[in-house]
Amino acid sequence: MAMLAVCLLSACASGGSGGSAAPSSPLGGHWPVKPLPQRTAGLRLDAMWPFATREELLSDRPSVGGAPVYDAVNARYEETEKAKGRKWTRLLIFTGYEARVVTDQWQSAVGDILLTFRAVGTPGEEFEIPTGPFGGYARCIETLHLDSTSGMCAWADDGTVGIVYGPNFNAAELRDLLPTFRADVER
Repeated sequence: MAMLAVCLLSACASGGSGGSAAPSSPLGGHWPVKPLPQRTAGLRLDAMWPFATREELLSDRPSVGGAPVYDAVNARYEETEKAKGRKWTRLLIFTGYEARVVTDQWQSAVGDILLTFRAVGTPGEEFEIPTGPFGGYARCIETLHLDSTSGMCAWADDGTVGIVYGPNFNAAELRDLLPTFRADVER
């Protein structure tokens, strides 16, 4: 499933990691935090991720929803405690892009990202979610594949496009953790 996430995310665009904390984005608005927090929303950063350097992942200057990407972060988080009824720790993959997506393109940027994920497996729950103080547009979906539920949420605002993918997380679980997660990975 982790490889599926990598394939899905690379089909949308490329991501990166690393960098130093910046006081602001050259684009204005919001931007992904670098370096990413060690802990957020009941998750901890997995030190074994990413598998490629930021430079390798940005080499093609990807675009998200037609907007050019100026910087990116990519990380894998794991649950700090096993979910009720689970015998293993679930993982969550985050990719954040610093990109200038204009207001009337937020929804289509999110839709483009989720379209690839929607095509894999049997569609499950899908819904828009409140964006809180960051604004923009956000949506979560899930698919069922080989008797396993996987969820994905994506958002776009005035300086960030973010994607969280959780194999073995359903869309409602991702929706519930997204406000805290987003507040920790975006400024």
